[in-house]
Amino acid sequence: MPSKIASRTSLNKFNRVIYNTLFKRNSMFIGTIMASAFIFQLSFDNVVNGWFARRNAGVSL
Repeated sequence: MPSKIASRTSLNKFNRVIYNTLFKRNSMFIGTIMASAFIFQLSFDNVVNGWFARRNAGVSL
């Protein structure tokens, strides 16, 4: 059983807030996953496109 001191730490409170806000309800959980996937896709595409443009700068077909 966790000690009373461990249950009062700010990290534990932060984790509880995140859980209650994003993961407790299934609709919020699915929404969080969808939003995270969308943001990851945009970020990944921008990074790869930038890398590709720098890698192939000055190359013509």
